[in-house]
Amino acid sequence: MGDETRGVGQLKEALFELQTKKRDIEDVMEECMERLRACGCMDESPLVDADGFPRDDIDIVSVVRDRKQLRELQNDHKAIMKELEEGLHRLHALDRRHGDFENNMSRG
Repeated sequence: MGDETRGVGQLKEALFELQTKKRDIEDVMEECMERLRACGCMDESPLVDADGFPRDDIDIVSVVRDRKQLRELQNDHKAIMKELEEGLHRLHALDRRHGDFENNMSRG
């Protein structure tokens, strides 16, 4: 029982760390999106004008960098969300087992 309780504690700690990473990623994603919204480049709008020349109303290098970083962060976010989901499933399974063990001990 002690090992399982320790395992629950370690799992909860790992989930809290993942939650912190998720929030950090979301903060940086929001910063990128704010910059892209500010210049009107949130979507995949072209970075060239109708004549094929680079647009002079935006910092193209910054837009490309923010778009790339946003895609990478979205992938990281998706991976962390999957880890959180799996961890929560494990935590609930451990909690159920631990609860069943305690219920059986109190009946015996």
